[in-house]
Amino acid sequence: MWVGIGTVGAVVVGILRYGESARPLRLFFVSLVLAAVVGLKLIG
Repeated sequence: MWVGIGTVGAVVVGILRYGESARPLRLFFVSLVLAAVVGLKLIG
């Protein structure tokens, strides 16, 4: 779970601070990671 949160955080920081790409497909897959973290938290 912590790996997923760290991954999403790193992507957000990269986009906001370092101007990395925020293409829709990339944001979609990051949202899937976030949804998986939330799903694991709800069932665990």
